Amino acid sequence: MIKSLRTCLANFRSALPVACFVAGSAALLVLPGTIQAATPSLNGQWGGILVAASYDPVEFIFNLQQIDDNPVRYQATLDIPAQYRANLPAASVSVNNGNIMIRLPDMQAEYYGSLILSDDGSQVVAIDGDWSQSGEYVPLRLQPKL
Repeated sequence: MIKSLRTCLANFRSALPVACFVAGSAALLVLPGTIQAATPSLNGQWGGILVAASYDPVEFIFNLQQIDDNPVRYQATLDIPAQYRANLPAASVSVNNGNIMIRLPDMQAEYYGSLILSDDGSQVVAIDGDWSQSGEYVPLRLQPKL
């Protein structure tokens, strides 16, 4: 065990692995890029106010539901209460590297956002992004609806 630990630590100092774990008589080296931090759940309603140039502010509510308890697979619908529109289906939701993209081709629209995590990284507290429709990008910050 001592030799395994020494070997692991020696390799760690040489900047080869990112981490070193020793359990019993086995040492595990984790190389760069082999561990990806888990994304906290986005399940639930996320709302924000879209303020476009000459239009009245409009509330958008995305309803995100995780698929198969997979932290990066979601389905989504969009509600726009002021326009009496509900459950508009998203064709796809992509969560990758702290970013989210929601595609709504029936509306010729997409939402691109960056996940904002709590200080301890345990939950997403907001999504800062842009609503894209008809070639225009409008900032839209989403927050959990309570």
